[in-house]
Amino acid sequence: MSPELIRFAPGMPPTTRWQQSIDAALTDVFALQGDIATKVVSAIGVVLGDSARRELNLKPTESLAAYDEYPKGEAASQAMRADQAGLRRAIGFFERAVALDSSFAQAWSQLSRARTSLYSNGVPDPVLGQRARFAAARAQALRPADPLVYLALGDLYGSVNPIDNQRAVAAYERGLDLAPDDVDLLSALATPRPVWGGGTARRRASHARHGWIRARPAWRAGWPRCTSSSGTTPRRIRRPIGRWRSRRPARRWSRSRSWLPSAGATSTVPAR
Repeated sequence: MSPELIRFAPGMPPTTRWQQSIDAALTDVFALQGDIATKVVSAIGVVLGDSARRELNLKPTESLAAYDEYPKGEAASQAMRADQAGLRRAIGFFERAVALDSSFAQAWSQLSRARTSLYSNGVPDPVLGQRARFAAARAQALRPADPLVYLALGDLYGSVNPIDNQRAVAAYERGLDLAPDDVDLLSALATPRPVWGGGTARRRASHARHGWIRARPAWRAGWPRCTSSSGTTPRRIRRPIGRWRSRRPARRWSRSRSWLPSAGATSTVPAR
């Protein structure tokens, strides 16, 4: 075979960056693929990170038929940004891949991600969410040290109900511990996510869990009134709003009467 690397640029004709004839027996297609990729990056002067080098030496499956379905799913999913029709096609390819080889961990991870993307892309079906969870758990059981597993888990925790953004962030960070230069994990972790943290956040979550509702403050700078769903004020957050409210006008009146005449003096208040 004669693999060739061609550069395409707008307004310029295609140019060949690298080409080499390779004469090898196709006894191990994955080893041959890794060898070609290594020669390509060496020819163009690219330095591979640790995770990329591990990927080149990784043999994802023993079934060539299963591996043939995998890139079809990758193309259909468009990095998990396809529309619903594309995601459904990708799910079909990944499902055929794991049917041909049930130990194909990468296909299980991408199957979970495709189902999660479809779930969050307008199809919040609980059955679909459970299937995405099953695929992610299967991938983790097969290959717990694969960064792609934690990308799938992070997507799952952050998109499928019950959503748990803290677990999503923890999964992405675990994946980055295994592959610090993984672009997908870095992009996922950089996505803003509302993660609860700190005492105030925990109190707000507790109030929501117990059905307490924050009402509008009686005064602009006053304490908020909290009532439970039964209409009573919880003892732990009860505030003496009534007494405080009665003191505010007195303080304002004491400040405003300083211009009044003292007792016994005669003075007339000018008309306004």
